[in-house]
Amino acid sequence: MGLMDGKVALVFGVANKNSIAWGITKRLRDEGATIALSYGD
Repeated sequence: MGLMDGKVALVFGVANKNSIAWGITKRLRDEGATIALSYGD
């Protein structure tokens, strides 16, 4: 059971796999969050 089980996280600003936002997204997912994100094109 993770810290974020049953929570939804909205993450803005994912630029690529090296961005801070991507690292945060991965950690939130590891903790059980459902992820919604925006990314630069």
